[in-house]
Amino acid sequence: MFIGLAMSFEAGNDILLWRRFQVGDSGAFDQLVTQHYGLMYNNAIKFSKDRAFVAMIDESAINMVQPDRGQRE
Repeated sequence: MFIGLAMSFEAGNDILLWRRFQVGDSGAFDQLVTQHYGLMYNNAIKFSKDRAFVAMIDESAINMVQPDRGQRE
């Protein structure tokens, strides 16, 4: 019961973060990436054992979604 509730809350939180990102909240995108980076990376490694290639693809995907990410600092 509690596991399902936690998963439901997490999914709802992700939806809210995604909606905030869609209207320009780059912090929401950063939160999503931080929360799910490990899962995304591990899934990518399943398809390619070349870690450098996976890192390059990962960086490219983030830059496509949020091209000004490096300019905020």
